[in-house]
Amino acid sequence: MVLARKKVIILGCGYLGEYVARDFARRDCEVVAVRRDWPRACLEERENPHIRRLSLDLHQPDWYKTLPKEPTIVLNFLSAGGQGLEGYRRNYLESQQRIAQWLDQLSSPPEHYLFTSSSRVYPQDGGRWVGEADAPEHLSEDDAGDLLRQAEKAIFAWPEGLVEKRTVLRIAGIYGPGRNFLLRQIKAGGSFVREYCQHYLNLIRVEDIVTAITAVLDTPREESRKIYNLSDGNPSRKEEVLLWLALKTGRKTPLWAGPESSKVSFRGRAGVRTSRRIDTRKIRRETKWQPQYLDFQEGFKELI
Repeated sequence: MVLARKKVIILGCGYLGEYVARDFARRDCEVVAVRRDWPRACLEERENPHIRRLSLDLHQPDWYKTLPKEPTIVLNFLSAGGQGLEGYRRNYLESQQRIAQWLDQLSSPPEHYLFTSSSRVYPQDGGRWVGEADAPEHLSEDDAGDLLRQAEKAIFAWPEGLVEKRTVLRIAGIYGPGRNFLLRQIKAGGSFVREYCQHYLNLIRVEDIVTAITAVLDTPREESRKIYNLSDGNPSRKEEVLLWLALKTGRKTPLWAGPESSKVSFRGRAGVRTSRRIDTRKIRRETKWQPQYLDFQEGFKELI
């Protein structure tokens, strides 16, 4: 697939979607960017004639009536929207059925449907490396990772005629310009509990997700269904990341505090976290994609 002059629909066009939309616009593609509510500044934007922004709620009847009739590529970047497990159920799982109903109305199937899932589908711990085949098959209704896995399975269960190709990207922790929580906490003088920072962080900078998506869409393949892990491939313990950020920002105040200290940053995530390392060899091997930012040091140094 040559990624030029395509009709692209982005569902859930948020932080990642904005980068992807502008990348496709540079390729002279017609981009329709969809989200439930747009900031006024985005709706009033006139700088890019290739991007059309629509405010649509997938949970409303006939939500798709104003969408183009023959899209080439459909990208699903929907998120939980800060609604907890119910958000995962509605926006990841239930939305797949509504999208399938829309696809069934089209006169011809899109060439590709791509869904951004998450490395949260893996329950493994202990620093284990996990590949695409390591996601569980026995799923519950009260776990975010399991709901994501159910959404993936729902997409692959669609009838053959809905889309020609379908891909799931299990993306690790996203960061980049305007999205760097740990760096902001370091600069703000926040403290962390050292014993809670021994788990691995799997990270990827947003620009590298864009190039990975284009690599996946642009790579010829026979299989109609594919799953890929996506990270920079160099996981590091959270302690290491924090110490490096503190050093590079010239932080003077103590970095560590006790579990009960009022200085601990973002207490909602306090506690021992699941620790796994994401294996990305498959996407590199099959699409020849390589990240520009090879590790967190490369990715953060120009953000500091």
